[in-house]
Amino acid sequence: MADLISMLPNLDTPLFIVAPDERRQKVFTEVQRPTFKHLPTPMAQVCRFLPFSTLKDQIARAAPFVTHKSLTCWRIGPSIATSCASLTMASATSR
Repeated sequence: MADLISMLPNLDTPLFIVAPDERRQKVFTEVQRPTFKHLPTPMAQVCRFLPFSTLKDQIARAAPFVTHKSLTCWRIGPSIATSCASLTMASATSR
């Protein structure tokens, strides 16, 4: 993902890190590493964390309405994903 952000700094597409719920803190720790923090646009500002359980739930809720498997059927809005930047700031203030 860092390569994508570096090579396409004007990319205006939501980026999501999908991982098991129990890996949430690990994801936030990793996106704050210097390698990702010093990109033209820091990774924490560009990507959002989406717990795998939430993705599964959303797909199950949409399944009755899906008649074909087009990528447009699986749009995931910010309401079900957490900004990596906002949680990083929250965890920094709780230390």
